[in-house]
Amino acid sequence: MNTRTALRRMAAQDVPTADRMRRASPEGLRAHSLHRILGARRAHPTPEPAPGGRRWGPVLVVGVVVVAVLAAVAVFVLPGAVGERRLDGVAEPALAPSLPPITSTDVREVLEQLADRAAARPPLPDAEFDYIRTTSWEAPTLPDGQPDLDAPRVQQDSEAWRGDAEQRLVHLEGGRIVRDSGVGSAYAPRVADLPTEPDALADVLSAQIPQILVEARPCLVMQWLWWHQAIQPQVQAAFLRLLATRGEVRLEGPVTDPIGRQGIAVVVTDRGTVFGDPPGAEQAVVESTLVLDPATGDVLHRAPVLVRGGEGSYAYAGPHPVTLGSTTVVGTGRVDSTTERP
Repeated sequence: MNTRTALRRMAAQDVPTADRMRRASPEGLRAHSLHRILGARRAHPTPEPAPGGRRWGPVLVVGVVVVAVLAAVAVFVLPGAVGERRLDGVAEPALAPSLPPITSTDVREVLEQLADRAAARPPLPDAEFDYIRTTSWEAPTLPDGQPDLDAPRVQQDSEAWRGDAEQRLVHLEGGRIVRDSGVGSAYAPRVADLPTEPDALADVLSAQIPQILVEARPCLVMQWLWWHQAIQPQVQAAFLRLLATRGEVRLEGPVTDPIGRQGIAVVVTDRGTVFGDPPGAEQAVVESTLVLDPATGDVLHRAPVLVRGGEGSYAYAGPHPVTLGSTTVVGTGRVDSTTERP
């Protein structure tokens, strides 16, 4: 066939109207054919040139014309064209909701917004062990067991699997396990059934083991719990609301935590008596810096500092303020064995 003659004949044909196209290819047939095309794994490869050196030039030219006709058909058939419905089973792409930045300078508004974001997250799964990975900067221990506050802080990377009856503790250096406790009896069972209502949570936290101060303070106890168990997002929301309504707290603003994550820093002040202080000693002041994840409300980092008091205790004697520790929560979750990670 003469290629130029074939092209002239095709160009002389009438372009079908939209109504003629719909009558020639009913909607149901179009949908079926389109599903079949989209479901095909891949197109057939182009065959190798035939023996004898057959030229593919004419076929390619005709193919270009056919593609042009198919493009015209697509205007009326393909989903997404103006006025056309989407085919059943073809889902829109799932887009992650965009969280607006927290720009308020009112610390209580910030805590309430973070609490809302924490409460909106799904709860942690019901599993046997809480998994906690942390990086801490602690004072080395003297032979008598007291912290050596004059020495440089020592970085400690650790993983913990804590259950009600068993636990496993692992210490790491450079991502490698250097000490593994193995699976043994748990010395600190998880605090079960932490309430998701702020006042009830405050009552439970006040009944836990005091930390630093003789009087149990919710923020100081929560810092201990973050290191010992995975906290439900809804409990974290209750804690943030508790701080917003009852805490002595101030906003420090945007910060970067020790491992490079962006966060919002708040400082919580607690007052009371340090263990070891004699009766009538000056009231101690502990300021805890909490770095909170702006997207989830989770705690990323905590650093309590003894600003004043505690001079009656050997552990805290000397120049103030005294940094009592610095811990970054790298990751938490719940798993079914001491070899799993979330």
